[in-house]
Amino acid sequence: MMETEKSRIVTTPAVHYCNTTKLHLYYKQLIDMYRLYLVVKLFGSRRFLVAAPRVWNSLPQELRNCENLDTFEKHLKTHLFRQDII
Repeated sequence: MMETEKSRIVTTPAVHYCNTTKLHLYYKQLIDMYRLYLVVKLFGSRRFLVAAPRVWNSLPQELRNCENLDTFEKHLKTHLFRQDII
């Protein structure tokens, strides 16, 4: 009788309980933070707020100084044709 109780006690695994809801939320927050990091790191340079000033600053000074929209459009089209963009 003594041996069976002893073997039963030894073979019974220890069960640890944890709050799975808190654990799930923790991992979900980690995944969300990683996704945000990827979006900012990988796609941040292609955002309009980043790309628009970069393109504007790459234009020639005489094109950026145009006072009239029609003149700007005409010079922009000429500039883009010269660079073979259009």
